[in-house]
Parts: sequence; C-alpha cells; structure tokens
Amino acid sequence: MSSCIEFFSNPDHQKDKCKKLSENYGRALAWEVEPASEFSTCRITDTEYVARQIHSPIHINPVDGGILPAAFDDSFNKGLSVNRFKLASLRSIHAAGEAKAEVDRERNPQRRYCGVVVANVGAVRAILDEEEGLRCFGVYDTALKEAVSHADVCLIRPEVCAAQSLPKKALKRERRRRLQEAFINFREPEA
Repeated sequence: MSSCIEFFSNPDHQKDKCKKLSENYGRALAWEVEPASEFSTCRITDTEYVARQIHSPIHINPVDGGILPAAFDDSFNKGLSVNRFKLASLRSIHAAGEAKAEVDRERNPQRRYCGVVVANVGAVRAILDEEEGLRCFGVYDTALKEAVSHADVCLIRPEVCAAQSLPKKALKRERRRRLQEAFINFREPEA
C-alpha cells in the first residue's frame, strides 16, 4: 500500500485518482487528514472554505448564464480543483483563474474566467450516500509548488453500490447535483 503523498503524486493516478480512492473507503477517509503533497502545509478542516474557479463556455449555461453541473464533473475522476481561502486571498484566486483562462485561450479562443463559487468544506463532507449513510466526497490537501492553496474534492464512494437503487447515471447526476448545491456564493472578479 502506498502512502498518501505517493498515491497523489503518482502520474498513473492523475486522470482517475477519485475512482481509485473510491476502491478503499477507509483509506480515502484517513488520507483527508494526511498531507497529499510535499507542499502541503496543514490538514483541511470542516470550518474552512474553498473556491472552485468557473470558466466559460465549459461551466456556463449559454441560455440562462447559470453554472452547469459539468463544472463539478472532475470530482468523479481527476479531482475537482479548488483553492483554500485559509491559504489564498480571493484576489489571488481570481488572478490564477485569469491566468488559466489566458493559457486555455491558446486551444479555445472563447475561454474566459468568470469567477468562483464557494463551499464550506464541512458541507461538502456532509453529503451522504442516502441509502448507506456514508460520505460521498473527500477533500484533500493537494498543494502545488505554485499554488499551496490547491486542494481536490473527490468522490470516495463507488459509483455503483450493492445497495444502490438508482441506475449508475442517475446516481452520478444526483451526487453531482448535491455537490453543486454545496458550492454557493458566486463571486466575480473585480473590474
């Protein structure tokens, strides 16, 4: 069995680390209190707030301007990138979002940074599998050298459980909807 840091730094896990985490629920829970990166500074507590960057057009509904559920899809595979307010200011998170959009425009000229949605870590961790009463998501300190505030939200329950009454796609939609509901308080960058 690898350590938490070894697991999260393994290049073979980058595209499906959440799926691999869901294979061992106990380990997934235990690793929330361990550093997941050599740049980690402190464990993520339930009282913290995290911000998810929102980019257009991939995260924005062109009809009503609302945030699409797709903005939270990464929590099922590579990890939903968020920033911890405990370690970064809103201004620095907006600056990072603008910089990412600038790089992304090389592939997609229409890409633009819209702002962030904010969630309380405790609210994310309180999302339970209704049939088994077990937590659905974990939040991990995956600090980067260039962004020590970086963290990942990952699904830690298998997408299909023996006791699950919903089909796999419906279960995924329901979990994603509940995660999206935890991210409230949209904040645009200052002009």
